[in-house]
Amino acid sequence: MMLIKTMIPAVLFSLSAFASVQGKVTIKIDSTNAQVTLQGMSVKEGDKVTLIEKTCQGPKVKLCRTDKVGTATVSRVINEKASEITVDGKAPLKEGLLIEKQ
Repeated sequence: MMLIKTMIPAVLFSLSAFASVQGKVTIKIDSTNAQVTLQGMSVKEGDKVTLIEKTCQGPKVKLCRTDKVGTATVSRVINEKASEITVDGKAPLKEGLLIEKQ
């Protein structure tokens, strides 16, 4: 019973943390450009997005946290589900980063 009481808040917290996440870096083109897939988010060239890294730890119950690692600008809209972004500054860029529109 105690395990259930501790798991329910952890699950609810992790769901609320990703409620606004709208996409993912799928292909790293070079150190500053990447292609992203969008999930229910419409963007246009010049829109700003936040780059988020999700890290999970724990032996049985994974506790996850999200950290903002940088920002990027939409440089090209490929289609309704994919766009290309250019990282602002020296933010680390890698496949699997989550994105959300600012």
